[in-house]
Amino acid sequence: MWIEEFKNKHDETKYRYYEKYKDPYTDKWKRVSVVLNKNTKASQKEAMLQLDDKINLKITNKQPDKYKSNIKFSKLMEEWLEFYSNTSGTKKTWHIKLRHFINRANKELNEDILAKNLDRKLIQDLLIKLVIENDFSTSYTKKIFFVIKSSLYFAKENYNINNVDFIDKIVIPKKTETREYLERKRYNYLENDELSKVFNVIDEMIKNDKKPGSRRNKQIIRYQLELQALTGMRIGEVQALQNEDFDEVNKTLSINGSIQWINSEEGYGVKDTTKTEGSYRTIDLDDRSIKILKLMKIENRKLEQWTNTFNNRQFIFSNNHGNPLHNNVHSSVLKKVKDIVFGENANRQLTTHTFRHTHISLLTELGLPLKAIMERVGHVDERTTLRIYTHVTSTIKKDIITKLNSISF
Repeated sequence: MWIEEFKNKHDETKYRYYEKYKDPYTDKWKRVSVVLNKNTKASQKEAMLQLDDKINLKITNKQPDKYKSNIKFSKLMEEWLEFYSNTSGTKKTWHIKLRHFINRANKELNEDILAKNLDRKLIQDLLIKLVIENDFSTSYTKKIFFVIKSSLYFAKENYNINNVDFIDKIVIPKKTETREYLERKRYNYLENDELSKVFNVIDEMIKNDKKPGSRRNKQIIRYQLELQALTGMRIGEVQALQNEDFDEVNKTLSINGSIQWINSEEGYGVKDTTKTEGSYRTIDLDDRSIKILKLMKIENRKLEQWTNTFNNRQFIFSNNHGNPLHNNVHSSVLKKVKDIVFGENANRQLTTHTFRHTHISLLTELGLPLKAIMERVGHVDERTTLRIYTHVTSTIKKDIITKLNSISF
């Protein structure tokens, strides 16, 4: 170790302590330094300790043990998320959701809690509170637990915090599935007459809207929901549709992407891969779906020619700026429509996914096999399809009996 005396910008005397080390990758000598206020034996001893820590960090790329054990759990989750984002191969939209789950965990836990002090009771009580007191779903709670569990395993590998085995004994609380809850899950699709009512209400909203931009958005929503009911697409898949995906000659649609809600140089909303590999598909189109897609392409060409604010990003369903229409706009409209169509019936849902499920019910009523329905809507896991399929099939069976009972010989 050697020492240099110098004056800082405030003309104060300081001492810079140096030490050399050999880079394990290049075998070249390098140096590290620290600055202290004094040059005493105590200062020299302190400098040696700090220099050793710096060298250890450079050589092993790891924090010294004395620092490892004192990392806050909030900071640990941040480090895990950065590592996970760079190594998991998952979408950026998922990373944004994980950020939300980290924020929720920090809200429920003291942000100053040290990772080494977490125990089973603390985490178990947190999860019970989320489900029982805060009334979050089991699915939502599982995602928060995923963040906590992954962060603790990350601590074990990177911070020598070994008391994490308790995490495998944690139980995710399950909500009691009430009759109302089961009904909501079962009936998340629309019968034909209900579908007509929904579109009639939206048509009335479009008619009464005096603002051109807002009126256009409602018309886009109307077309998108109808297309979902006719094709079974997820709303993100509809939002990501571009002109090249629509084959007007062969009457097919290539479903090959979903929307990430991030900013780019071109605008807000970027086309990304589909939800799963099985979601990539090409489907045949009925006449009404073809008409909707053609109408939107014509509307986009009009905007491109007549306005300076429209940036044609080739999205079929574009707002006045050429960007996909955000989910919040759909939610706002559908909430109003639900109140009109279903009133205070809390067991009925009306989300964009309702129209995807409606398509499954329509195909079931047409007598299509389960496998064919799954391929059309891009389902890899048959459970969701089967829940709707089974219920609609049961309804059809009852209708058969009703019709048989009406026959007289």
